[in-house]
Amino acid sequence: MYVCMMCAAELQLSENQLTSLPAELQQLRELRRLDVSHNRFSIFPEAVFQLPALATLNASSNAIVAVDAERYSGMEALTDVDLQQNPLAEAVHSAAGGLSRPRVRLSPWQEHFQDME
Repeated sequence: MYVCMMCAAELQLSENQLTSLPAELQQLRELRRLDVSHNRFSIFPEAVFQLPALATLNASSNAIVAVDAERYSGMEALTDVDLQQNPLAEAVHSAAGGLSRPRVRLSPWQEHFQDME
């Protein structure tokens, strides 16, 4: 049986203690769902922005403090982003929460996260 990895529609990478994603991830042009939750990301994985078919992203429960939330708007297929349980900087939290599309799920911002900015 032939399996086309470049044609994968879903990739489950949760709970692997990842701190980054390889640039080669962008070769998964058909990827629609990506789960990188429960890892050790502190910076949002840049490779995610290069996935044209991505519709659902779960990046919850990491240590992400920074992400250029406005870049989500340029991802035409993206409809749902889960960033809950991340210590996002206040400005990032506000920008992501203010997007009309995609839907971005956030935990309530907590003032003690400000020390991480």
